[in-house]
Amino acid sequence: MIGEEIIRMVKSLQADGISFVSSSSKKGELFTYACNHYLIDLTVGKKWLGLNFKYLSPRIDYWVDTDLYDISKDEYKELAQDIEESIVNFLQQLRDQEIKLSQSPRPTLLIPTKVGFILMTHGGKQTVSSLDMIDEGYTFTPIPRA
Repeated sequence: MIGEEIIRMVKSLQADGISFVSSSSKKGELFTYACNHYLIDLTVGKKWLGLNFKYLSPRIDYWVDTDLYDISKDEYKELAQDIEESIVNFLQQLRDQEIKLSQSPRPTLLIPTKVGFILMTHGGKQTVSSLDMIDEGYTFTPIPRA
């Protein structure tokens, strides 16, 4: 069932001491985590999946979701699986401190993907296939787990 892997990952993170607050809404199950460095909002529903990650200082947002597609329909099953996999991978990388931050020359999050890296800045997103494609001057360090 779509969303089960996300819920399994939330439980795994909770076992590691990263405690999510859970609630229910019309959209589905909501999971929220907040610490001094970032906020995470997860939604797992029959029609929608989403992750919203907010690094607080400097402010950088990263999100991945199923957009306006109704994932309860068979025609969007593959999309839902891809988004779920992306969300689970992000959470694993966060736990394993594989997501990194550079404060200069421009505050940037470095997020690994299957095919390369996503560089997230305040208001911007760039995908690169190799770290060699990133301009000089960036020094990435792991973001804190909590």
